[in-house]
Amino acid sequence: MLLFRAFARNYNLQDQSNTIELREGVSRIFAQDEDILEAQQQAINDNPEREFYNLNIDAGAMWARRITDKMVEKEQQAS
Repeated sequence: MLLFRAFARNYNLQDQSNTIELREGVSRIFAQDEDILEAQQQAINDNPEREFYNLNIDAGAMWARRITDKMVEKEQQAS
């Protein structure tokens, strides 16, 4: 599974150790989620007809998924 993530900071920019510390911390946090994210994606792939219930906290991810789905559909229609 390929996960994309990013972070930014705008303080103490001359101290590169802050960037390294943040990058390593963010990587550890996201690594904890990988097993669950992979299981969720597998469930989506295995059950395309199933309606999934989303919480308000999922709004951003669902918005991104709808945009991606529309882009894929448009690309498939063009081919």
